[in-house]
Amino acid sequence: MTNPFADLSRQHLAIVSLTDVLERHFGAGARGYHELPSAGRLLACLFHCPSRGHELREQALGEALERVSAEARPLLEVVAREHAAVAGSATELNALVAAAAQGDTVACIALPGMVLAHIGLLRCHIEREETDLFPLALEVLGEAAIAALMAAHEEAAAAADGELPCCLDPKLPDVIVAAA
Repeated sequence: MTNPFADLSRQHLAIVSLTDVLERHFGAGARGYHELPSAGRLLACLFHCPSRGHELREQALGEALERVSAEARPLLEVVAREHAAVAGSATELNALVAAAAQGDTVACIALPGMVLAHIGLLRCHIEREETDLFPLALEVLGEAAIAALMAAHEEAAAAADGELPCCLDPKLPDVIVAAA
């Protein structure tokens, strides 16, 4: 049996790996100051990961699941709230990074805590999708239907991914912040 969620799960794994690196930069064990061209780029990757295509695939999955399963609605509502929380957190974090890049001392001090809070939201959300949403979708929709759904959205997802800026853009601002 193939995993119809393989691409989404690989992207989740990439996000979690990125959060591990950021946690080492900003976590309780980190000390001193970090020059953040590299961490700034990591944060940019985090803002653009998951990609727009990833989000489109998950949205299509949720819509398909909602159409056929009333029992899935409570879980889908939780997932939707988490998506909104992660998006709101990313917006706040983007603003904080921009302020820190301009030398705002308060933003530089607040940035590590906000990064760690955002990481917590992401990890919780990814775990819910991997342990609750994907297995439920597989049970209700079946492997073939999910594979067909993902394939049907592939072109739109690829086009949406192409619209994102490269997260390794060398013009990203350098930011220096204190470790937590």
